[in-house]
Amino acid sequence: MAVSPLPPALALATHAGSAAIRRSGLCRGCERSAKMSSLISAVEAGMTLVPACEVVARLPELQGRTVLVVGDVVLDRYVVGRASRLSREAPVPVLVHEQSFALPGSAANPALNIQAVGSRAIQAAVIGEDQAGDELAGLLASAGVDIRSLLRSPQRRTCVKQRILARGSLRFPQQVARIDWMDETPLSEQHVQQLAGEVRERSAAVDAILLSDYQGGATGGAVLEACLAEQEGRGVPVCVDAQGDLWQYRGVYCIKCNREEAMRATGRNLDTEADYASATDQVMTALGARIVAITRGAAGMALRHSQAGYLSLPAVNRTEVFDVVGAGDTVIALMTLGIAAGWDVRLLATVAQLGAGIVIQRLGNATPSLQELEQAAWRWLPPTSGEASA
Repeated sequence: MAVSPLPPALALATHAGSAAIRRSGLCRGCERSAKMSSLISAVEAGMTLVPACEVVARLPELQGRTVLVVGDVVLDRYVVGRASRLSREAPVPVLVHEQSFALPGSAANPALNIQAVGSRAIQAAVIGEDQAGDELAGLLASAGVDIRSLLRSPQRRTCVKQRILARGSLRFPQQVARIDWMDETPLSEQHVQQLAGEVRERSAAVDAILLSDYQGGATGGAVLEACLAEQEGRGVPVCVDAQGDLWQYRGVYCIKCNREEAMRATGRNLDTEADYASATDQVMTALGARIVAITRGAAGMALRHSQAGYLSLPAVNRTEVFDVVGAGDTVIALMTLGIAAGWDVRLLATVAQLGAGIVIQRLGNATPSLQELEQAAWRWLPPTSGEASA
C-alpha cells in the first residue's frame, strides 16, 4: 500500500531545516548544536532526547489545535479505603472508606489530555442513556471537551470500571480489585454509521483525528473508512492507539501500541533493539504508516519514521512509578498534537515521554499541563543539546 501523504504542516516541517531551528528561539549555542546534530545518522540522533531548551521553546505550539477523538469510552470509578485489618470471613483486607471519585477513561482520557495543554478535543463515541453516561458526559463537558458527537443510546450500557484501592504505608494506595460493568454486545451498524457521520461532519474543522481502540468496536469499519477519507481528501492525519487488531489500520498516518500488543500482532519476541527495529519495519511495511511507535515502559519508546528510519528514545522517569494507568493515552494525545503542530518525530516522542513520566507518578488517569511539561523538561532532559541525555 502506498505511504499516506504528509499533512501540509508536517511536510513543511520536514523541509524547513535550520529555519525551523531559528524560529524555535534557541540560544546560539543550542542552534549550532542542533544544526550539527542534523548531520549525524537518524539512528544516532534517535538515541538521545531533545534538550530541554528546545522542548520548552516549542511547547506553546501544542496549544490552539483541534483534535477529533473517536473511540471506546469508559467511566473509571475509584473507591479508596484504609487497610485496617484482615477479615474474619476470608483472607482479604478490611478497608475503611476514605474517598470515592470518578474520571473519564479509555478513549475519553486522550480527550482530557488534549484539553489540559490548551487545545480542543471533540469526543465521538457511543454511550448509554443511563446514570453512568450522564456522569461521564458531565465530567467531559466540565473539562471543556466538545461532547456534541457523544452519541446516547437506550440500547447501550455505559461501560464502567471500578477500582478498589487499599491505602497502607506506601505513598499511593494499591489496587486490590477491579469490577467491570461492560456492554459486550457489538456496536450496531446503525451506531457505526452514526459515528462515521460524525467523523465526516466534524473533520472539516480539525487538525488531526485520534482513534483510541479499546476493542469496543468504535474505531473500525465505516468509522475507519471515514477517517481515512478525511486524511486523503483534506490532509488530516489519522493517529491510532491500537489495543486490538493492528492490521485493520492500513493507511493511517501514525500507529502506537505497547510491547505486549506488538508481540501479539507481529508474532515476535521483543527483547533487543534489533527486535524492535524489525517489528516496527514489519508494521510500517504492512500498514503504510508514516510513524510506528511501540512503548516499552521503563525502557522508553521504539519508533520508526518513514523518512528518519528507526529511532529509540529512553524513558525520562524510570524510578518514580506509582500507577501506569493512562500513560499510553497521554503518549498518543501528545504525539497527535505534535504531528498536528508539524513537529519532527524526535521532538514529539520526547514530549510524549515527558507526559508519560508525569502521569505514572499519579493515581488514576492524569493530564499534564504545559507548565508541568515544562517543569519536567528542565528536570529530566539535558538542558542543551551539548549534554548527554539521561
